Parts: sequence; structure tokens; C-alpha cells
Amino acid sequence: MEQFISSFTIDIIGIIIFGILLILLIIQLYFYLGDYKKPVTYAENDYNQEKKDWPSVSVIIVGKDESENLEKCLPVILSQDYPNYEVIVVNEGATDETEFLLKRLKKEYSNLYSTFSPIPDNDEEVRNKVLPLTIGIKAARKDILLFTEADSIPVGNEWIRSMVSPLNKETQISIGYSRFEGNDESWKKIAIFDNLIFSLQYFSKAIKHKPFAATYRNIAYRKHLFFDNKGFSSALNYNSAELVFVNRIMTSDNTAVILNKESFVSTNLQSFNHWKEIKTSYYRAKSHFTNYTSGIFSLETFSRYMFYITTLASIVYSSIYFLWAYLVAAVLLFLIRYIKQIIVLNKATNLFETPKYRLSIPFFEILQPYFNSRFVSLAKTKKKKRK
Repeated sequence: MEQFISSFTIDIIGIIIFGILLILLIIQLYFYLGDYKKPVTYAENDYNQEKKDWPSVSVIIVGKDESENLEKCLPVILSQDYPNYEVIVVNEGATDETEFLLKRLKKEYSNLYSTFSPIPDNDEEVRNKVLPLTIGIKAARKDILLFTEADSIPVGNEWIRSMVSPLNKETQISIGYSRFEGNDESWKKIAIFDNLIFSLQYFSKAIKHKPFAATYRNIAYRKHLFFDNKGFSSALNYNSAELVFVNRIMTSDNTAVILNKESFVSTNLQSFNHWKEIKTSYYRAKSHFTNYTSGIFSLETFSRYMFYITTLASIVYSSIYFLWAYLVAAVLLFLIRYIKQIIVLNKATNLFETPKYRLSIPFFEILQPYFNSRFVSLAKTKKKKRK
């Protein structure tokens, strides 16, 4: 009996471990309840789309040797339920069947236009989209610029209507969700999880009026913003300048988050290199962000790893010295975090219509930062300033 009671005694080392574990849990719950839960709660407040006067819209797509993707996405985009819009495809030096496809589709769709951009004479892995985007923007004849990419397809026929619905004199930028699609390859599952976490991060900060990032797979802004800021000139010396530009034109009161399902686009991850290009492009831009609220999420990653390490340390310590109180406490705190993760993340997957996470959560959240660290290293080694 005495031995059983002694196993529930406390000591200074155990108290320190438990205290650290409790602090880490509080930090993790702060991010899950304060940030990752935010987009789901916000999505309940849908925008009223019953406008009398819809602004004119130019949808801009840059494509290089993506005739197969364009053949899938263009009919969907060109058939949107919207009164006044055009679609501009910037052919970035394509050598495939892109031009033949565009000529064929132009016969069917009068609002389809195309232009051409030469391939910049630099490393393909670190090249900008600045030149083709600039060409597309200058060719645009409408008031609103809506961007997507050839590998991304709107999930519904009210994508344009949803993305421009909040834009007015004060709100001049709208950011939407890009869902990753893929098969059962392990890296694609991690990429989908990573995209979920990243989306929750930049949406939550934008909802809190601290926007820091968006993706050109699904973003709209007023054309005058581009010209008022002298185009990409302020970020022209950096790779991924188009992402730096978006970071710099976002303010606390000019950016809207669009989370109704009609606003989503679905992006097919074709290869690991495709995902790598998306991630390294972002990390190359991130180091030049002026609105750097994204940095706080490094604390979430750090505290996440430390929570796992401290939980394991508590279990090992309690097992060695037969102090079962610490084992019970560690398991209890782990379950509190795990249950909260399941609730918050799966509400987000319901909203974004992506796979649910239960037993796989620890596996994905340990591997996700590992892959991101690899992408950060690649971004640093390939980052250059343009001369």
C-alpha cells in the first residue's frame, strides 16, 4: 500500500517537467482556439451576393506548357455565372499545344483572349512570374483583376461572383482558398495537411486585420492598386516578387477573406516538384515581407515539437522512478490537446472539403515542419537578387 501511495508522490524534477508541459499546452491551445479555429467561425458570415451593379472582371492565367491543364480549367472559368468578365491567358513561351487549344476555344468563347510572354533568361527554378503577370495585367480591360493558375479549377460556376462580392471602395483585395487534390501517395497527404495549416494561418491573420500572404491561385484586387503602386517595381529585385507585392499592398482594412464554397479552387498536385516549387516560391518571398505577422507561427511549430518531446520525457521519467502521477498528468494533457486538434482541424476539413484527420494527426504534424525546413533550405540556396 505504501509503495502504491509513493508512486503518486511529487518531486522537483517532475514538477518542472509538468510545468513546462502545461505552458506548452497553453501555447498550443492559444493557436488552435485563437487562430486555427477563426476561419471556420468566420465562414458562417457569408457575403450577400445580391448586388445590382457587378464590377467588370479580368481573369488572368499564366501558363507555360500547360495545354492539358488549360483544357480542363478554361471551359469551367469561361462558363461562370457572371455578367461582365474576360479571361486572359498569358502564354509563357509554351512549346506544347497551348496555342492550338486557345485558337479552338476562342471560336467558342468570345470573352477569351490570349497574349504571349517570353521566358526570362535565368534559372527556371527561381524565375519570377512578374513579366507574364505584368503583360496580362496591362492587357486587362476590366476594373477587377482575378488571378488563378492553369492547374487550378473553380469548384463551382459562381467563383467570380464570390471572389468579387466584398470588393468596394474600402475593401480592394479578396483572398480565397485553394484546395490541393492528390492521390494516395504519402507526400501528397502531407502536402494537403500542410496546405490546410498554412491556409488557416494566413486566413486567420487576415480575418484579424493582420494580412500577410495570399496565393495567385485565388486572389482578386482592383487594377488601380497595381498601377498606383507602380506595378511590381518595389519588389522587382527579388524572386517571387509577385508574392512580395501582395504582402506590401495588403493593409489592415483593405483585405477580405472569402470562405464560401463557391469561391474555392481545386489544385491538382502533379508531382513532388510541383509542390516544392509552390513552397520554395513562398519561402523566397517570405524573407522580404514587410508585414511579417507570419513569424509568430514559428512559435507554434517550436512549441508543437517541444510538447511532444516533453510529453515523452515525462512518460520516461515517471516510468523510471515509478512516479505514475506524472504519467497520468502527461497523458491527460496530451489528450486535451489531441481532442481539441481533432475538433478544430476536422471542422476546417468540413469547411474546405478535404480529408479528415484523427489517428494520423501526430504523424502529419511531426513530418510537416520537416518538409518545410527542407523547402526553406532550398529557398535560401536558390534565392538571388536580380541585378
